[in-house]
Amino acid sequence: MSNQETRVIVVGAGIGGLAAAICLRAAGLRVQVLEKTAELNPVRVGLLLQPNALSALQAMGLASDVVAAGLIVRRMIVRSPAGSTLIQKDLLELGGRVGAPAVAIDRDKLQRLLLERWGPEKLATAAYIAQIRETGRGVEVALDDGTRHQADALIGADGVHSQVRRQLWGQQSLNPAGYTCWRGVASDFPG
Repeated sequence: MSNQETRVIVVGAGIGGLAAAICLRAAGLRVQVLEKTAELNPVRVGLLLQPNALSALQAMGLASDVVAAGLIVRRMIVRSPAGSTLIQKDLLELGGRVGAPAVAIDRDKLQRLLLERWGPEKLATAAYIAQIRETGRGVEVALDDGTRHQADALIGADGVHSQVRRQLWGQQSLNPAGYTCWRGVASDFPG
């Protein structure tokens, strides 16, 4: 089977799903993205994209757009609850070795850039999965509106409460990692 004949369904139009879809399409596969929500309303939180992520975005032709929409980060410091420094990294030096910078960006801006590259008109929204069934030739995805989609492969990129995971492996409990991460968006940060 050639790449042009290989069909892939990606479930979830978040950052991971759209990035996977863009890369698979660039490799010549026929890709369909199914998103359960009627319209994308991403949460506005900040992300720090490390240099290896920017390197992947370069391969997708999006790195310059991401840098323009975000802010290059010079250094990163992780502190203990008492305020002592646990880790300090020079991200400019690391970025120089990788060939791409570290960039802070709003999650919604990154998702919007990925969606623009994918093509919003190619996104199937309000596509809630009712059933996933393996077939002799791949997979069949039935939506709650009765439509069915056939593919050779299925990628579940539908988040922490994944319908794909639940359909394939049943209800599973989440395992806490044992740490907390505070995220936020600031318009100006001193220093």
